[in-house]
Amino acid sequence: MSHVIQLIWSFYFLILIPVMCGIAWSKLQKRKQKSLSYIYIYGYLLYFSVFYLYARIMLRIGVSFGALAKGWFVTGSILFLIAFFFGFHDIPGVIKENFAYVKKCGKETIIVTILFIAISVFSIIFVVPSEEDATPETLMVTMATDTVYLHDPYTDIVYEEPISEQAKAPIEMFYASICKYTGMTPVKFVHAVLPVPFLALFYFVYHKLAERLFQKNEKEMELFFLFVIFCYSGSIYAKRMGAFGVFQNIWMPQALLLNVVMPFVFYECVNFMNFLMTEDVGKQKKSIKRYILKFVLLFLSASLLHESGGFFVIFLLTISLLTVLIRRLYKKCQKY
Repeated sequence: MSHVIQLIWSFYFLILIPVMCGIAWSKLQKRKQKSLSYIYIYGYLLYFSVFYLYARIMLRIGVSFGALAKGWFVTGSILFLIAFFFGFHDIPGVIKENFAYVKKCGKETIIVTILFIAISVFSIIFVVPSEEDATPETLMVTMATDTVYLHDPYTDIVYEEPISEQAKAPIEMFYASICKYTGMTPVKFVHAVLPVPFLALFYFVYHKLAERLFQKNEKEMELFFLFVIFCYSGSIYAKRMGAFGVFQNIWMPQALLLNVVMPFVFYECVNFMNFLMTEDVGKQKKSIKRYILKFVLLFLSASLLHESGGFFVIFLLTISLLTVLIRRLYKKCQKY
């Protein structure tokens, strides 16, 4: 398969489908502002959630990897078509709004973005992945044996249990299903292709977080993001960054969970707390439903990456609700 076709398939599975899912989600949420960051983040959350539900059903049935991959190709394509027809009319507006945003960007945003792209390109080409990462090996064994989590990725020994603990968070099967149809080798796909959409996801998440923390003050936002970049740049020259190796192995489940999904959970928890403290909740039932849908997506996406990922989401949400409850009780006590 030619390199051009490989890149087209990669673009379809890793960029086009998530973006269309995000546009459809934005329309479903009835958002007036449709920033690329919101669309891209929630597009991936929806994409991850659908795959998690699909994979858990297929693994429960006990299908082979080939059947799982074919089924996901069909399911992903159906998801794309539904999202496309649902959000088709919003595409021109999304493009216009985001082009207008890019034109308004100050020099601080442009400089920091160029720096982030430069570090990302350098990390993809030159940085050696962590020794803790077994993702390419897992994909190789899966595709070679046509099985799902039955063989140890290093020794090829069959696990004693029919389905290993890894099957509870089947993110590697998401990678393998896409890799199969791109025609790339697992090493090339994991090390050269996956960092591109996931580093973009990292970029958008931390910019949304900066917006919330600094109320869209551009200079403070970019200073914060610059600090984040330099903190995570340690993974460029470290051998074992593992869960914090954003520029080393962002595709690792722990790295994607702790550095991308959980910060966005925190972002939405802050938004939710602010909503509960400032709005009349009884009159905002539709908004409550939207927040419930958001946290469902976050729960499913986190569960795809780690078997305890959903627990972390529930834990942060519970802490947020307790914080709001304590604050309201404190305000009531002040009246007496």
